[in-house]
This record gives sequence, structure tokens and C-alpha cells, in this order.
Amino acid sequence: MLILEKDYTDWFNRHPNPFCFQPDNQLGTINNSKTVKLQTLLRNNFSYFALLATGTKGKTNNSEKEIQNSANKNTLEVSQELLSCLKQFDSIYENDFILISITEDQDFNHDLDTLCRQNGINYISCPLLDKELQLHGNGHLNERGNQRLGQALINTYLKFYPD
Repeated sequence: MLILEKDYTDWFNRHPNPFCFQPDNQLGTINNSKTVKLQTLLRNNFSYFALLATGTKGKTNNSEKEIQNSANKNTLEVSQELLSCLKQFDSIYENDFILISITEDQDFNHDLDTLCRQNGINYISCPLLDKELQLHGNGHLNERGNQRLGQALINTYLKFYPD
């Protein structure tokens, strides 16, 4: 099961194409070099400061995004990069691959549903990014959100593997 909370366009833009789906030969090993320790320290501290900055920001106005999305409905909102990844996961895991979208974006969920149907990918939409289900109304799921996600995973598993 793969859980999506957004379209990940920013992530895809930071990575070279074509994507490599082979596990790194260092996977599972612990690298204790000073370089890795320094990179980890810097990354963790930058993440901490990014969280602080996000937490201190005021509410953002999403009306501009909504106008752009509604005016642009002649095309699907799912990027080719995301579709490529979904197809690759589906080819690796075959019928065992299930995509679960937890985003509240109905247009994006509709487009995901359409593309998954066209490509034979198992798909479930389970919107869970309501502010009441997130830590501080933004970001990670809170305890209630994680409980709902857990129940959604159980329900999805039982739907696709009823025996």
C-alpha cells in the first residue's frame, strides 16, 4: 500500500529522471562516517527551523489556488512523474499494489481515480487531511488522524484481501 497526501510535484522536481527503482546497495547498513553525521545534524536542524517557521506563519489564503484549479479542469492534475511511479510500483507488486490517497483535494482524487482505473491500479480515496485530524491543524496526523488512517488501512486490506 502506498499512501499519498499530495501530488509530490516539488519532490519530483528535485530528482533526476528517469527514476531508479532499484534499492541502493547500502540499504540496511549504518554509515557512521563524519560526513554522514554532519549531514544528518544539519538536515535535522534545518528541519527543526523549518517546522518553527511553518508554525509561526499565519493562515494562508488558498483562494488563488482554488481559482487556478477550477479554471484548469480540462487537464488532469496528476503529473506524469507520479503516474510513472505508480505504474512502476504496480508492475513490481502487481495486484498487491494499492494506492490510498488521504488528500482532501477532490479534483486530485478524481483524477487519481480516473488514471488508476485506466491503468488497472487498485485505488482508494480516504480524505484524512482535515485540520482536526492534523497536529496543530497542519502537517502530520494527530492521534485521531492516525487512528482513522489505521482503520482505513484495515478496511482497505479487508476489501482487497477478504479471506
